[in-house]
Amino acid sequence: MIRKIFWVALASLSILVSMPAWSKKGISYSYADFLYRDVQGDEEFIDTKSVLAKGSFAVHDYVHLLLGLERGTSDEFPGDTPDITEFSVGIGGNFDFSKSVSTYLDGFWFDTKINGNQTTIDQGGYRGELGLRYQVNKPVELNPYYLYVGSDTDDGFFGLRLQVRMTKKFNLHLGYEVDDDNNHKAATAGFRLNF
Repeated sequence: MIRKIFWVALASLSILVSMPAWSKKGISYSYADFLYRDVQGDEEFIDTKSVLAKGSFAVHDYVHLLLGLERGTSDEFPGDTPDITEFSVGIGGNFDFSKSVSTYLDGFWFDTKINGNQTTIDQGGYRGELGLRYQVNKPVELNPYYLYVGSDTDDGFFGLRLQVRMTKKFNLHLGYEVDDDNNHKAATAGFRLNF
């Protein structure tokens, strides 16, 4: 089932990428992020190190589609270092207050698989993210957000992303998030390709 969803989503995204961007001028919702992610958790969240690719594709002035894939490992399981794979797909809505300020609300469905010699876990859930994108000046964008995760363990996270535009198509990315109880912290670093 997951493979069918993946191939349908990949075909849909290929069609969207081959078309001209439909989003209005201002902050773009057509991009692909390639990131390294380091998660430090407590008893509810496992420490992981992973790489992830996620894309957002504007299909209308106020609507964008989302797709993500994350691969990583964890040493939190005694005697085992399982592989972690997460696939996510979603849709978002966005509204521009001006050319430099935009707000968005994204909804994701995700499926996480943890596979090791002694550990096998398969869990799904949903995420909702409400954020603000603010282009401070031409090359710098700040993105504060709140992320809610509904799964076996429900939790909320506050985060901040920084995008620094190096060229028209290429941004550097830094991000940090912490949960409501300050028990789970995640840092991301990488780059963004703008479409």
